Amino acid sequence: MLTASIAYQIQSHLHEIFSTISGVATENGWKIQLKGNNYLYVIHEINEQKIVFSFSKNLSFEEYQQIHHIIISLQQHIKGTIDVSNSLLGYLPDGRGAYIITNWNKWSHFILTAKLKSLEGHKVIVYNGKGKELGNGLLLDYKLDKSPCVYECTLITTFGEQIFHGEYLVIEPTNKW
Repeated sequence: MLTASIAYQIQSHLHEIFSTISGVATENGWKIQLKGNNYLYVIHEINEQKIVFSFSKNLSFEEYQQIHHIIISLQQHIKGTIDVSNSLLGYLPDGRGAYIITNWNKWSHFILTAKLKSLEGHKVIVYNGKGKELGNGLLLDYKLDKSPCVYECTLITTFGEQIFHGEYLVIEPTNKW
């Protein structure tokens, strides 16, 4: 299991913050189901004034994204200190470690670019940020912003070349020819 934690000084509003977590309450925290069949365990260590996040080291990129956003969201409310030393996900091309928070944007850009490069010329489905299918066809091109998110992609469809725009486009393989 990988772990990350947030150490905090003041407990005020923690109850309100935790009530916004969508998950199942446990004896000392929460169990949050991720997009797959995996879980993020959030443990509140009251005596140590720390919130610990535990998760598998064998998750999908989308599940790591979900965990990243949960930790960032809680940290913004708590304004604590994040420790990610036990959450190494991989390495950047320059050899530096990529963690669930530290070097996240560079690592996720690297991973997403590799994924999309491998999908070029293959049949894909494009979804908007809410999961609505926008179209399908052969992936020709795509554009990423700095976050990184796909904001534009070009497909060759049965109607010809089509360009899709959106704030957060999701490109998935159809595994069909």
